[in-house]
Amino acid sequence: AGSVELMLALVEKHEHGSSHDSGPSYGYGYGGRRGRGYYDEDDYEDYGGDASMDEVHESSISVEKWVAEDDSTCNLNLTIERESEVLGYEDEDNDGLFEEGADPDKKDVEYTGNEGTNVQHWYYTSAIVLWPRKFSMSIQCSAGFEGAAATALRRAQAGELDARQAFTEVMAYA
Repeated sequence: AGSVELMLALVEKHEHGSSHDSGPSYGYGYGGRRGRGYYDEDDYEDYGGDASMDEVHESSISVEKWVAEDDSTCNLNLTIERESEVLGYEDEDNDGLFEEGADPDKKDVEYTGNEGTNVQHWYYTSAIVLWPRKFSMSIQCSAGFEGAAATALRRAQAGELDARQAFTEVMAYA
């Protein structure tokens, strides 16, 4: 056990915004049909949902999965503070985690008629997270009992010298 705890984090960025694209058009002349506003669910599927996001209304970053050095997953409810904890952070547009201008890994488009088009994008990346080992249990306890207890158990099973101290800190927190 070194002086630094190393974790791998699967990070998700979720953006919710709008598009000026109104989706498939309906009514007279759409797709060679003549009618009074005729459409069906297939029109959305045929359109393909390729509306681009013109304006971002909300953006959030969360850690979806934590992986310890021994490849075990950890249930930690920790957030990464981009402004103070990410190397390379410049501003909201360049957060140091996600490539600027990259295509989303997942996309959802909802055409809502007169209210405009809602667009959601999801981006995924991995990050290496380091913290001093002497603060590891207090950091993990602040994220919830379950994850901290699992870390203490993992240390005991690996025969690490600080396992007893880890359990003591978890029990003091509980």
